[in-house]
Amino acid sequence: MNRFIYRNKGRIFLVNLFAAGSALFAALLPYITARLVEQIGVFLKGTAVRFAFYYIGAVAGILVFEYLSKLADVRLKEQMMCQLKCAIVDKFLSLSQEKFHEEDSAYYMSVLTEDIPVLYQDYFMCVFDFFNSIIRVVVYLVFMFCLNPVLAAVIFVVCLATVAIPNIGGKRLGTLRNEQVGENARYIGKMKEIFEGFILVNPITRRAFTERHEEACRKREAATYRYNRFSSFVEVFAGLSLYIINIAAFVCGLVLIRLDMLTVGSFVGLLAFVDLIALPVQDIMYQIIGIRSAGEIKEKIEGVLKLPETAGKTKNRLEDSIVVRNLNFTREDFALKGIDLTLKKGRKYAVVGKSGAGKTTFLKLLLGYYGGYEGTIAYDGVPQEQCELTEMIAEINQNAVIFNAGAKENITLFGSYRSDRLDNYVEALDAGALMRENFGEDGANISGGEKNKIALLRALNRECDVLFCDEMFSALDEQNKKQISDYLSGCDDLTILSVTHDIREEALELYDEIIVMEEGQIVRQGERESMLPFLKEFFDNNSTGNCLS
Repeated sequence: MNRFIYRNKGRIFLVNLFAAGSALFAALLPYITARLVEQIGVFLKGTAVRFAFYYIGAVAGILVFEYLSKLADVRLKEQMMCQLKCAIVDKFLSLSQEKFHEEDSAYYMSVLTEDIPVLYQDYFMCVFDFFNSIIRVVVYLVFMFCLNPVLAAVIFVVCLATVAIPNIGGKRLGTLRNEQVGENARYIGKMKEIFEGFILVNPITRRAFTERHEEACRKREAATYRYNRFSSFVEVFAGLSLYIINIAAFVCGLVLIRLDMLTVGSFVGLLAFVDLIALPVQDIMYQIIGIRSAGEIKEKIEGVLKLPETAGKTKNRLEDSIVVRNLNFTREDFALKGIDLTLKKGRKYAVVGKSGAGKTTFLKLLLGYYGGYEGTIAYDGVPQEQCELTEMIAEINQNAVIFNAGAKENITLFGSYRSDRLDNYVEALDAGALMRENFGEDGANISGGEKNKIALLRALNRECDVLFCDEMFSALDEQNKKQISDYLSGCDDLTILSVTHDIREEALELYDEIIVMEEGQIVRQGERESMLPFLKEFFDNNSTGNCLS
C-alpha cells in the first residue's frame, strides 16, 4: 500500500499544507478572544474595530484554506481510486486462465466496487486524516503554550491518555467489516445472476426471483447493521475524549486562576482552544478505529496485488502436433479417464458425443482453464504449462463475447491484433454488412449467427495456429455454415478441434477425423469416412435428425 501513498506524496503534502493553514487561522480566533478580554478594562478608541477586523480576517483565512484542502482531498481521492482500480484490474488480467477461473466474475466485481472503496475510506482516508488531525493538534498546542504552558501541558497529557480508547473493540470491528464486505460480494453475485437471467422473468417466476433477491438483500443489510451497531458503540465510547479534555481543562484552569497563575482572558481563550483541540483528538481516535477495522480488507487487497502473474513463455507456435497422454481429471462428480490423443497440425477434428460426455471439459483442459489433472498435455513435446496458449490457440464458443463497440474493435480486440489480411477474411466470409459502428451491450444489435461470424473473424484475424471451437455453427443458417466450412477447409495450416452435436454427413465434411466421447472417455477415433457408419450405430435414431439434443 505504501507505493500508492508514495506516488501521491505531492498531493498528500498539499492536503496537509492547506489543513495546517486552516488550523493556523482557526487558532487565531481563541487567541484574539483572549487578548480582547484582557484589554476590556483599558478599552481604547478603535480597539473594537481592530479586533473585529482580526476576527473577520481569521474566519476568511479558515474558509479559504478549508476550501483548498477539500479540493486537494477530492483530487487525491480521484487519483488514488483510479490507481488502485487500475492496479487491481491489471493484476486480474495478468492471471493465467487456470488461476482466473478459480473465482467467479462476481468476486472480481466485488473487489472493485466494494473492497476498493472500503479500503480507501477506512484505511487511506483515515491515514491521511490522521496526519491532518495531528497537524491541527500541534498548531493548537503551540498557541496554547503561548497563553499558558502549564494548562497546555495538562491538556497535552490528557490527549495522549485518551488515544488508548480506540484499542477497545478494534479487532471485533475489523471482523464485522470483513463480514459486511463478504455479504456485499454475495449480493452482487445474486444480482448479476438475476439480471443475466432476466429472459426467464415472467408473472409466474417473478415471485421466486424476488424472494431470491430479498434473501440476499436481508443478509447484506443485516451484516451492515451489525457493523454499524458496533461501530456506533465504539465511536460513542471514543467520544468520551471530548468531555474528558473539557473537564480536565476546566478544573485545571480554575486551580491556576486561584493560584494567580492564569488570567481570566487566557482562561477564556484556553477554553476555546479546548473545544478546538478536542475535535481533532476525537477524530484521531475515529481514524485509529478506521485503520484497525480495515485490517482484513487491506490484507485482502495486498494479497490480490501479490497474485502471481503468468510467467513469460517462449512457446507460442504449433509446429507439429498436440499430444495428450493418459489424461485423467475430476471436477465435482464428473471425471475424464485415460484420454490419449494426437492432433496433427493442419488437420481438422470433430469431437462428438451425447450431452455430458465431457467434450467441453476436455476442450477447456486443452485451453489451460483447469489445472490439477493427471497425465500430460504437450505442444510439440513442450508441456502445456510452458506454452503461451493464448497466442497459439484461438477459441470460439457458443456464447461469443461481444463488446459494446464497433466491428473492428470487436475483431481486433481494440487494436491488439492488427492483421493485414482482415479485409480478406471479411470478404471471404461475406461479412461486409457486419462492419458497423456499434453492436450494443452483449451484441444486442446483431443476431446469434452474426455474433458467431464476428467471433470467427476475431479468431482468424489473430492468425493463430490452432482453432478450438465449441458449437461454432450452432446459430448459423445452412448457407453460412457451408460458406464458413468451405473456407476453413482451405486453411491447410490451421489445426481445428471442434465440439459439435451436429452429426449429419454434410455437417461433418469439414473434418478429417471424428473423435467420439462417452462418459469422460474417447470410445472411438478415426477418419471421417470410416467413422460415419459407426456414428449411425452409436447414436441410434439420432443419426437421422439434424443434430443431437
